[in-house]
Amino acid sequence: MKRFLAIAMFALAAAAAEPTPPGWLGMGVTYHTKTAADGSIRGWLFIRNLEPNGPAARAGLHVQDVIDLIDDKPLAFRDDVTVLRMLSSVRPHQQVRLRVLHEGVANVRVVVAAELPERARRAWQANFELAKKQQRKP
Repeated sequence: MKRFLAIAMFALAAAAAEPTPPGWLGMGVTYHTKTAADGSIRGWLFIRNLEPNGPAARAGLHVQDVIDLIDDKPLAFRDDVTVLRMLSSVRPHQQVRLRVLHEGVANVRVVVAAELPERARRAWQANFELAKKQQRKP
């Protein structure tokens, strides 16, 4: 199953009322899943764009790379809202370990989250609202 997840610049933001500033990885992704016969979910993030000189680009990620593990944990989220909520827990200066498949070769990249730019915060909030609306559709 494919799901479009417009995280616009992978803005990892928390709710506006949250006092701790969120972190930012500087990439846009789509979230994809495949459900096994036993109901388990295997998910991955496909990198659609990178902010030039952003945290992900500095860590060596590329457009069209695939992320299948975050901090050594498989991606098994049922919907985009759950993905966004998990990503919103990342804070500035936090290191995030990503297993990245680049041209068929798996590597671990450590991305250090940066301060979230205001334009990315607005984009994340809009995308989170869109994901919630899509989640409610039958």
